[in-house]
Amino acid sequence: MALKQTLFAMYLNLMKGVGKLIPTKANTVTILNGAGLSGSNAMSFYNYLKTNHPELTVHLINGFPSAHLSFATWKQIAQAKVLVGTHWPFKIHRGQRFLQLWHGIPLKRMGYLAYNEEAAAAEKSHRYWWRNVDYLASAGPLYDTLMSACQGLSAEQFLHTGFPRNDEFLIDPPTAKQRRATLASLFNAGVVNDQTKIFFYLPTFRMEAGATELSVQLQTGNIFGLQDFDMAAFEQQLADHNIVVLAKLHPVEERQVDPAKFATAPHIKVLTNAWFIEQNTELYQFLAATDGLITDYSSVYLDYLLLDRPLVFNVPDLAHYEKSRGFLLAPYDAYTPGPKTTTTAELVAALSRDAAADAPARARLRAQMYPQGTAPACPQVYDAIKGWL
Repeated sequence: MALKQTLFAMYLNLMKGVGKLIPTKANTVTILNGAGLSGSNAMSFYNYLKTNHPELTVHLINGFPSAHLSFATWKQIAQAKVLVGTHWPFKIHRGQRFLQLWHGIPLKRMGYLAYNEEAAAAEKSHRYWWRNVDYLASAGPLYDTLMSACQGLSAEQFLHTGFPRNDEFLIDPPTAKQRRATLASLFNAGVVNDQTKIFFYLPTFRMEAGATELSVQLQTGNIFGLQDFDMAAFEQQLADHNIVVLAKLHPVEERQVDPAKFATAPHIKVLTNAWFIEQNTELYQFLAATDGLITDYSSVYLDYLLLDRPLVFNVPDLAHYEKSRGFLLAPYDAYTPGPKTTTTAELVAALSRDAAADAPARARLRAQMYPQGTAPACPQVYDAIKGWL
């Protein structure tokens, strides 16, 4: 693994050296998208620029960084006056500007504060960010504090624009109805009606340090990681409460799941990256058409707060996760406005809970996370970068 990483670093340095021979072009933006269509700030901003600013030359590069990029793609990176990314920051020319949109509010520890990262690695990451990240999109002071603590960024590097992917929630009623109809069509006829509650299940990456037990659970169809999970009983309870669940797992975990396990499950469906590619629609537009969210330690719920709908936290491994990875927002219970579930019965009860039960707690956390309101982010991000073009 170390040799592979060394060779990849050499490759990036080589392409950076070649790229220095290619001059930048005015009004050119290149977007380095590492988040696919699963809540990608970069993809949302790319679509905004293509629709609203035809005067710009905008390139989209998916899956960056990669050793499989063509020379034409590297040319697009080198020519950009502004580079915008979601993961690995990268610049070729000293005069380029890199805007980091990142891919979520850091609920979990990372960088300098990570339990599972060596100090030398954290310092190396910080130095890399310091050389390549000019600015970072932010939702407000709390986000500034979290990211600065983890990556060592300074106050003037934060732009309080909000996050482009959250603009996907702002779809009009006809579009929301269409998105809901698309989700309903995934189930057999008659399963979803106007009164059905549609929940999305979006857990974080959980395969760290082997996670052998979780791997076995996924292969048997136990996507929730519950010790007492029984598919038939869970299905019956969902039917009794008129609830359906759509799950989108991390790509690594997605490969562990046998789709056949859900062929006879009328109220649970597992969606893959391929499905979202076929739809050519951002995940967040589908989230906007749901009635609630199930997650664990994924920061997606901090975005979902903007919809003010029920949140359920399925956390059968909370004690282990807290010890091995740890949280920036702690104690965990204080920053997760919704019921915590560790058994199948608790999960069903949480899904059928009154939607207004946790509204005050959601409102308090929403005010902390988004003190500047919920105005669309994409126009604000554009206003921030237009002077660099």
